[in-house]
Amino acid sequence: MKRKYDGKIFRLFSAIFELWPIVATIGGRIVVMHGGVPRNPSVTVDMLRDVDTRKQPEDYPRSLQDEMFVDVLWADPHEGRGIVQGQRGGDAIMFGADIARGFLQRSGMDLLVRSHECPDEYHKGSSESPGFVKHHGGYTYTIFSASNYQGTRGNRGAVMIFDHSLDFEIDEYMAPSLADQARARGGDRGRSQDMRRQSSVVELAREQSAGMDDAVITRLKERIVERHAVITTACKHVLWRCFLLTPVPRCVPGPALLL
Repeated sequence: MKRKYDGKIFRLFSAIFELWPIVATIGGRIVVMHGGVPRNPSVTVDMLRDVDTRKQPEDYPRSLQDEMFVDVLWADPHEGRGIVQGQRGGDAIMFGADIARGFLQRSGMDLLVRSHECPDEYHKGSSESPGFVKHHGGYTYTIFSASNYQGTRGNRGAVMIFDHSLDFEIDEYMAPSLADQARARGGDRGRSQDMRRQSSVVELAREQSAGMDDAVITRLKERIVERHAVITTACKHVLWRCFLLTPVPRCVPGPALLL
């Protein structure tokens, strides 16, 4: 981000991230986080809501609060049992099926959804890399939305779509790279050219998603727009009140977000 923009933009993004929760729930049954389950066997979802996120997480946590913060951000699943040393340096961990099930049971949840791993880590040597991985016999899912991660990995991206009964389906896609988008924009000028280059990028995305069911893409777009409209309309008074009551964060030098 500092290479593309400047330090001010980075600090603004960091300040916004400090306001976000580190855990979310869907319908009281699905828990969503970035990394994974905390190592402490007493932790529940409700305890994670109280973690102070307005600070830099420690590489080697010295308190339960810091430990929960680090694990929710950086823990990865493994297919065995228990807690093992992670591969990301510091005090990062990997959690087994029994740890995931215990956390879900204590929290009254059915499913853990997380995102902090490119799925190609689980498909080495394969010519195709999907955008998701099912772990622990279906208790845990990794959903990775960034297709062709870092511009080199060749993986598909994925989204998990829930219906009103909280049944879900996973849709995958391949988005065009920034370089391809730049080529599609290619030196156009003026408003009409802007519309044409937007069309070019859309066409490029469609070409790179060849093989996907058009009906799936259409259904995904319709659901996103419909759901966004419903939530915004139903909750606009709450959103406005939260906006008014939320203090504007003070941007301070130094990173508040690990990239």
